[in-house]
Amino acid sequence: MNRRMEAESVMDRVHTHRRVLAIGLDGATLDLIVPWAAEGKLPTFAKIMEEGTFGRLITTIPPVTGPAWVSFMTGKNPGKHGVGDFLQRMGGDYRRVPVDSSTIKAEPFWVTAGRWGKKVGMINVPVTYPPYEVNGFMVTGLLTPRSSRTFTYPEGLAQELEEEIGGYRVNLDHFYAKGMAGRFIEDLRTLVDTRTRAAKYLMTRYEWDFFMVHYIATDWVQHFLWHCMDRRHPRFDEAEAELYGDSILEIYQRIDGAIGSLIERLDDDVVLLLMSDHGFGSFHKYIYLNNWLLQQGLLQLKGSPMTRIKTSLFRLGFTPSSLYQALAKMRLVKVAYKARKKQRYDLLRVMFLSSRDIDWSRTRAYSAGNVGQVFINLKGREPQGIVEPGQEYEELRQQIITELADLRDTETGDRVAEQVFKREEVYSGEYTDQLADILILPRNLEYIATGLSEFVSNKIMAPSFAYTGTHRMDGIFMLRGDGLRRGCDAQDAHIVDMAPTILHLLGLPIPQGMDGSVLTELFDQQFLASRPVEYTDEALTRRPGGPGLSEEEAEEVRERLRGLGYVT
Repeated sequence: MNRRMEAESVMDRVHTHRRVLAIGLDGATLDLIVPWAAEGKLPTFAKIMEEGTFGRLITTIPPVTGPAWVSFMTGKNPGKHGVGDFLQRMGGDYRRVPVDSSTIKAEPFWVTAGRWGKKVGMINVPVTYPPYEVNGFMVTGLLTPRSSRTFTYPEGLAQELEEEIGGYRVNLDHFYAKGMAGRFIEDLRTLVDTRTRAAKYLMTRYEWDFFMVHYIATDWVQHFLWHCMDRRHPRFDEAEAELYGDSILEIYQRIDGAIGSLIERLDDDVVLLLMSDHGFGSFHKYIYLNNWLLQQGLLQLKGSPMTRIKTSLFRLGFTPSSLYQALAKMRLVKVAYKARKKQRYDLLRVMFLSSRDIDWSRTRAYSAGNVGQVFINLKGREPQGIVEPGQEYEELRQQIITELADLRDTETGDRVAEQVFKREEVYSGEYTDQLADILILPRNLEYIATGLSEFVSNKIMAPSFAYTGTHRMDGIFMLRGDGLRRGCDAQDAHIVDMAPTILHLLGLPIPQGMDGSVLTELFDQQFLASRPVEYTDEALTRRPGGPGLSEEEAEEVRERLRGLGYVT
């Protein structure tokens, strides 16, 4: 089909298309929703599941918010869109900077839809800052600098929200720390309510074919307060449980009510999609992969006097985690958190062993990123790479994979890794070589490798001291609307399938370059007969525009990621 005929075919469906309301629930899990809905605690979720279809949604490896939502919006794997974590490598050294919308090397489906004339609107979807031109409007989400006043497209929309709903806030004001949970929970409530008011206003104020609002409160409350509702958790505390044991349920209930208020006046032509970027569960131990690589002799430290002193103290247990635990026992965490974050972090890097102490000229492998990622210090790719491409690279990579596959928890004797992958077993595309060479999925994801390359603990494995809950590979999806089957469970639904499925609902062809597929098993036969899936071979090269983060904005976002525990 040539371009003109294809356009005519699409335009013939303009008046018969469905609109789509998508609600993103970061980290939402059926493991909590299904029993709570059955108990009558989540009536809106229960009604949607009864009237529509729902199931588990497989996410990216690693199951991290940044690459997961970018895979959702592009329908492509990280090897094609280039986002593998919250931070990306810089060309000149080993420092990493936060990703942003200009990092994405593929076209989001809402840009595709806009080119076909569809009106789109997004609120708070992660990795959309800096905002860029769309055929509609955008309010950016996670990774937006707190200081920014240009977090909307069009730019004047921020002022409009200020006037119409009494102000708008993308980020948290208060992070969780033991003894500070009350303010943290109240802040989450405020974010949910503000986001809902903004969504209701924009849904009625502007024309739209696709509209999306994203709630991140589910993710944050589960990260920090999972132990309060899980008596089997190693950090379960009876006193905290008495105060905050229902906090996760409360946030789900608040969002249940918000969803109900958003959908109560939807027209019949609107399909409702609820989805999460990953699931959630209990988290017990950090894996400090750089400590393991140091033990194996694959990572080397400098021989300078200061590094030698810090290394000796490190081996004696003088680490950031031991300091945090000491402050917690003395109830001084609140005092520490009042210090300016950057000053606090810079002081830690001076006092403790850090990435500044790595001797890159003798290091063959290092870990960077969340869940479990190892990079080979490859000559020609890394700034001071020493491992030759080809045979030396492959032999070293296989050696590390073999040894990681047998890495065991010294307390239990259990293997830590459920699966260890070469990157090409997970990714495909022209940006694969910029992503981790080795990826580890820890057992049950009750273990995760921590942050970046700082030496937070002197152990290879140690109990969590910040998070008590973390991500799982299976998120959720729920769909309700005319043309959709009831009770159908798509067993192999993947997050990259959402973009083509949404485009199909909008009456648009699916770009050939997407990795995802339309979830046809969710539609009834009459709908599929009236609207068969169509494809276009149009090359999608348009990326989100904009200059990216300034140096000051990048540092501010990095500090917020540290406060949330995403990087160390």
